[in-house]
Amino acid sequence: FLEKGLQQTQEWQTCLITLGILSDICRALEEGFAPYCDRIMHILIRSLDDPEVPKAVKPSILASFGDIAIAIEDNFVKYVGAAAPPLQAAAEMSIHMAKSVAPDDEDEIDYVNSLRQNILDAWSGMYNGLSKQAVNQHLKPFTESIIFYIQTIAEDKTHEDNNVLNRAVGVLGDAAALAWSGK
Repeated sequence: FLEKGLQQTQEWQTCLITLGILSDICRALEEGFAPYCDRIMHILIRSLDDPEVPKAVKPSILASFGDIAIAIEDNFVKYVGAAAPPLQAAAEMSIHMAKSVAPDDEDEIDYVNSLRQNILDAWSGMYNGLSKQAVNQHLKPFTESIIFYIQTIAEDKTHEDNNVLNRAVGVLGDAAALAWSGK
């Protein structure tokens, strides 16, 4: 049922609802969700790569990486290599979109902010789901680009959004905790 709902990307409302259910299942099963992750992560990554998947679905797919990481903890290490590149690509895309969106295009501004929030939620989930040792080993290589992304968001006074800024500060705190952990 979950896989079918996630694959219903053309019925984007169904897919979004299923992503919400995925988040609930992750919270309920925690590490018990790990046996199902190979297939789920494959579907999610494939959906991000599919140009036919509506853009309304993709930010929520990104955020689901964080939900899964929090649930399965260090079992998520094997997915960092698959999850990080689309997060970085989405961050780059949001930077370029923010620079080119018309100030009066509220729908596009909302989309950029949604994308930013969900990217930050994914990174936050990974920082908080993985052990300090796993974060140090597997997320540290991405920390510089994450901080650059947060700096870019902070410098964008045209599309300020408190929800985005709150998440950015949270991820910055997660990254700082890594730097100060001495590992």
